[in-house]
Amino acid sequence: MVALPRHKHTRTLQHSRLFAPYRAIGCITDGAPFGINRLGGVTFITTTVGKAFQVFEADKLRVAIVAPPLLEGGKVVGIQSFKSRTFVATERRIQVWDRVTLVSGNLLECGSSKGEGEDSDALFEDSKLVALMLLGDVLLALTSRGRLHLWNVHSLEPVPAPSGGPNHIEIEGDFRTGGVLAHPTTYLNKLLIGDGAGRLRLWNIRSRKLVHAFELQGASTGAAVTALEASPAIDVVAMGQTDGTISLVNLRYDTLLFTLRQDKVPVTSLSFRTDASAAAQACPMLASGGQDGQVCVWDLKAQRLHSTVGGAGGTAHQGPVSRVFFFPREPVLLTAGADNSIKTWIFDAADGSARFLRGREGHTAPPRRIRYYGDVTEASMGTGANAEGCQILSAGSDRAFRVFHTARDAQSREMSQGPLLKKAKQLHVRPEELKLAPILAFAASETRARDWCNVITCHEGDSNAYVWKFDNRALGKAVLRQPDWAGDNVMSSPENLERQALCVGITACGNFGVVGTRGGVVYLYNMQSGEARGSFPRTRAAKSTPHDSMRLARGQARPGSVWAAHKSVMDKGVVARNSQTHEKGAAGKGCPAGASLPTHFFHQGHGGPVTGVQVDCLSRVLVSSGLDGMLLFWDFKTHALLAVLKLDVGIAQLEIARESELLAAACDDFVVRVYDMMTRKLVRRLAGHTAQISDMCFSRDGRRLVSASVDATVRVWDLPTGACVDWLRFKRPVTGLTLSHTGEYLCTSHVDRLGLYMWADRSFFQTVDLCSSGPPTTPCDLDEPTVLTEIGELSLENGDDSARKAEDAVLTRVPQASEEEGLSDPLAISPKEEGLITLAMLPRAHWQTLFQLELIKARNKPKEPPKAPPRAPFFLPTMHNGVIPTFAPPTSEAVSPRTNGNTEDGADAVDTSDMAQAWSDDDDKSDDEKQSKGLSQQGRAVSAALNAGALPAGSRILKRGKKGASRGAPVRSRLGALLLETQTGIQEQDNAVTQHLMTLGPPQVDVEMQALCMGNFDEDGMKLLRLTASYLTRQLASRRHFEAMQAYLSRFLQIYAPMLLEAGPSMRKVLGNLRDAQKEANEQMKDLVQHNLCLLGFFVNLKGI
Repeated sequence: MVALPRHKHTRTLQHSRLFAPYRAIGCITDGAPFGINRLGGVTFITTTVGKAFQVFEADKLRVAIVAPPLLEGGKVVGIQSFKSRTFVATERRIQVWDRVTLVSGNLLECGSSKGEGEDSDALFEDSKLVALMLLGDVLLALTSRGRLHLWNVHSLEPVPAPSGGPNHIEIEGDFRTGGVLAHPTTYLNKLLIGDGAGRLRLWNIRSRKLVHAFELQGASTGAAVTALEASPAIDVVAMGQTDGTISLVNLRYDTLLFTLRQDKVPVTSLSFRTDASAAAQACPMLASGGQDGQVCVWDLKAQRLHSTVGGAGGTAHQGPVSRVFFFPREPVLLTAGADNSIKTWIFDAADGSARFLRGREGHTAPPRRIRYYGDVTEASMGTGANAEGCQILSAGSDRAFRVFHTARDAQSREMSQGPLLKKAKQLHVRPEELKLAPILAFAASETRARDWCNVITCHEGDSNAYVWKFDNRALGKAVLRQPDWAGDNVMSSPENLERQALCVGITACGNFGVVGTRGGVVYLYNMQSGEARGSFPRTRAAKSTPHDSMRLARGQARPGSVWAAHKSVMDKGVVARNSQTHEKGAAGKGCPAGASLPTHFFHQGHGGPVTGVQVDCLSRVLVSSGLDGMLLFWDFKTHALLAVLKLDVGIAQLEIARESELLAAACDDFVVRVYDMMTRKLVRRLAGHTAQISDMCFSRDGRRLVSASVDATVRVWDLPTGACVDWLRFKRPVTGLTLSHTGEYLCTSHVDRLGLYMWADRSFFQTVDLCSSGPPTTPCDLDEPTVLTEIGELSLENGDDSARKAEDAVLTRVPQASEEEGLSDPLAISPKEEGLITLAMLPRAHWQTLFQLELIKARNKPKEPPKAPPRAPFFLPTMHNGVIPTFAPPTSEAVSPRTNGNTEDGADAVDTSDMAQAWSDDDDKSDDEKQSKGLSQQGRAVSAALNAGALPAGSRILKRGKKGASRGAPVRSRLGALLLETQTGIQEQDNAVTQHLMTLGPPQVDVEMQALCMGNFDEDGMKLLRLTASYLTRQLASRRHFEAMQAYLSRFLQIYAPMLLEAGPSMRKVLGNLRDAQKEANEQMKDLVQHNLCLLGFFVNLKGI
């Protein structure tokens, strides 16, 4: 990644306090035709995604590079590639890229009116680009007004007309609905153009003259030409039209060979197969893509349909096919469509049909709900564990259930729903019609993932719940339904609306799944067998609960047993207490909001649809929420109702943080209420949203809650304080969000967007102050990130606005800390009162690495010393003595030191013989010889170079010598120079040292400290050590930057402890002051920590009072 320099035009961009755009996943293509480019032996595929384009390697469909999101001017109409350059044409612009570097923002001049610039290369307001093509080293673009523009791809200058006229060509025809360009094979400088009226014309782009206008007797007239493709046979091209007609035309004789018809579906693309196997079988093939997603393969010899890609009744894509392309001399077909996918098909079957080879796919409809997989094992690529924690489950409106890998895109795939393709062939329907309905909710637990299904889902209009095995990425065999339900597996008839599943949950152990229904009943199922295990509340037809089965199996409930007698006595006490509670709460309906109501009023469960079900970490309590505004707490084993909380408004969603036992209820009054499961009390009321809450999620540690609303905003809540610490606003409403288990990333899905967008938590890699600035008063507007993997240098020459926008886009992705937050300078954080301890707010890795630096050095130490490579000159000078060659001895002219400063090459005229020996890494000599001769050779070489003036004026040796002479002391490091200025004890000078140390990384801090002193014999170095100890003493006494100063002190003592032990009285006095300051600071910190621990323990014990 290339760091961009800041320029005068750079402005401070608005960014979030916590989150910065990271990347987008699941975005493959937006339906524009892809581009093909071959460099060396590798073929690359270029697709567009929104305002960016990405390049895939064709062999494995891996992402190679992604450009910044700078495409403007409407939808993309064409992509062409020439070597490392990419030309992207939208309706109003043509942008030129060199890899990911924006070379030109627009090749066209934008005209302002219809009447001006008739002879210029302007693109008028009522005109747009309709086609783009690359012919040799000439780029051609056709506009809707019939103008054909030409540019040289090397100079990017318009190709001048031979007669000195306008650079463009006026083409006669109707191009308002589109136009197509093609180059017939072996036709030099010829271009075939098809218009919206079905006409074909052949032009000579060099002479700018019309060669021929084809009549094509018998061809379809009036239908627009949508595709043109030159065939391997000379003079023959294929033409596709909007009425589904495919015509084979002989250009030489202006005749129609024959026509093929594609079910009256507009033809979008054509491609001929050119591999040797097709020629050997005497079966020339033509592939055509249609607007309905079908890809047809035609047998040109028999003039009939050979097969369809995707199987009988199936389609290659679920939307219009943007382009089909046969790889040259390979039986492989590449297709792309508007369904956010690119696929490759190989023709290796015995009957010559194609099968699916590989592909990259995403959702074809916007995702509804997303969640990171796994909630028990903290696994991420950063911790070195497996990558299960890097996978996101996503349920979309396209009936697909997908797994997206945030680190390896190649591992993203769709969860299988069985042999749908085989069933579709038998029933003659599309496979999409056999999929389950769109998913409403899902839950997963990785605890028993290896044993049985561990994911549960519920679907629209379906009473059944379904289980999935994540490891197999497939649907399980069991269907969760009650045994007394009659009929087939799908319960979606009107008389069974109350049984429709609306929400699901799974226990932390992975043994049980719960399903909430529209009728207010929650059903319990066994995840291993799929059998019903009762309901909440218990019904007459419900089977025994797991607790009852366990008691009967163990014989604990047998008559006359001690356990049964004990239980009967305890039950009487419970009944007595419950009766007293019921008498006191006779006016149950008059209880205020949030009050606990008697449980006998709700023995039938919720009075309306259940919107959420959650189970605590130990599977003791089940909590259900409903639109009736009730939170019901159930005993998981006995299915008894424990408590009821009444709210004035309905509850739309229920989430749980199992480790902290917190419940979050998203209510219809746009407020999120947080409850403690142990005390069943309201602990936080998070108000601020102005519209319905669409989704929310806890962080892994339970300290943060992120909620999204349909007003396109997202709020981040700090639960210990109850404050909103961040407020984001997007262009489109958020439909789902999830936080990674490590807390590093936030992932969101949006309305009318097919991808998932990830945002990095800035607090993991830079200082973020959320306390001093208070709650945000205005939302931060964020753009959706792209699949950025590489950023190139952006040309800022000639005031290119597109390049400036590119820089702004990069700065938006990696925002800098603003001065308003007080984060640009760590010294801006000052204590509220004198004597209070403040932290430096540096990243944790900064000061932790300093403590473990010796261990890190030991681990990174090479196992063996580096070996010098064998050296040999590129060639050896030789002289001939007859026919026998001999090596020529070096001449005295080989080294010619500069005698005056007038020669241009004087700066490079250095004594290479002595200097090379003095500064070389030659290990051929023994250590004794190096020690005895190294210094003398080095001194003679440098002296000779200085005396002869061979060293340039900008030499580092001369600069360092001048600096040392001017100061009167050797220049050791930047830290040493700053310490010399702290002898007066002024606070500003100490701040300069602190600022310098905080800007360095741990290795640089170590290097600077080691350069302070060479030993006890070094008087200047010992002085720097005394200044360093005095500086640390003053910083510890001020109590500022506590953790950073402790790390610097630790490193200082590790390096110079032996020297300090042998120091004189003056140094011992300074060290004594340092010891006292360190002791006082540590005691104060210890007292503060102990005080807070006592307070925390006191508040925890308040739960039992």
